[in-house]
Amino acid sequence: MADRYTPVQLAPPRGPGEPVRVGFVSGHFRHHSVWKIPAKGWLGQLDRKWFRIFGYDTGDDQDTETVVAAAMCERFVRGPLSIDQWRAAILADAPHVLIYPDTCMDGASAQLAALRLAPVQCTSWGHPETSGYPTLNYFLSSDPMEPPAAQEHYSETLIRLPNLSTYYEPLEPPAAFAAPAGLQLRPAATVFWSGQSLFKYLPRYDQVFPRIAREVPDSQFVFIDPKGLAGVFLQRLDAAFAAHGLRSAKHCIILPALSRDDFLSTIGQCDIVLDSIG
Repeated sequence: MADRYTPVQLAPPRGPGEPVRVGFVSGHFRHHSVWKIPAKGWLGQLDRKWFRIFGYDTGDDQDTETVVAAAMCERFVRGPLSIDQWRAAILADAPHVLIYPDTCMDGASAQLAALRLAPVQCTSWGHPETSGYPTLNYFLSSDPMEPPAAQEHYSETLIRLPNLSTYYEPLEPPAAFAAPAGLQLRPAATVFWSGQSLFKYLPRYDQVFPRIAREVPDSQFVFIDPKGLAGVFLQRLDAAFAAHGLRSAKHCIILPALSRDDFLSTIGQCDIVLDSIG
C-alpha cells in the first residue's frame, strides 16, 4: 500500500477548544459482534463536546443497526467504494484519530489501515490479535484481559483501558425461547451450544466432541453454518466420532444461518456453551 499510494497531508494539530475528529472504519456497522461489543458503545458514549464522530462503512451488508450507526455520526459514508474513493472520503474529513475496531476481517478496511490517513491510528479487539501494521499506533484493549507482559505480543503500543474497555448494552432476549425449525433435541439430552463460525473449529480439535460424548452419552452438540461449510465439517465429525466408536448423527446438529431471535432462542434451549478452542 505504501508503494501504491504516496504520503498525504494529514490533519494539523487541533487548536485550543477544538473537538477531536475521530473516524471509525469498519465493515461491520450492523448486527455483528464487532459493532455490538467495542464499536457501538464508543460511538454512542463519546462526549460530543470533545469529539466529532465520523463513520466509514466498508462492508457489503446493512440492517437496522446500520441506521443506528449512521445516526451517531456527523457524517457516515457507506460503500462499496474503491480504495481511492475511500481514501479521498476519509481525508476530506481530516480526522485527528482513526479507529479500526477490527483489522483484517474486511478487505477494504484492512487495506485502508495499511495507509497513513490520520496522525493517530488505532485498532482494537474486534479481531483480538495484533495487526503487525507499522501504520497502526495503538491497540485498544482491556486491562483485565491482558497478562503482565502483553506488550510483547503487539506491534502497536498497547493501551490497557479499564474494565472490559467497552460500553455494552445487554441484548433483550426473546419473550419466549421457542425452538427454531430444525432443532431436534432429545428431551433428556445435555445440549452443548457450539455457535461459532465453523471455520474457527480446527481439525486437530475435532476429537474433543466425541470425547465429551463418551463421558456424557446422551449429549447433543448444536452448530450453525451461515457460510455453507457443513459438508466438509460433517465429514470431519463423522471420522472423529467413528474413531471413538460413535455416530456423529446421534450427537450433532448443524443449523443454517439464523435470525437474531432464532439465534438467541437456540442458545436458550442449550445447557452448556462451548467456545471454539484457541
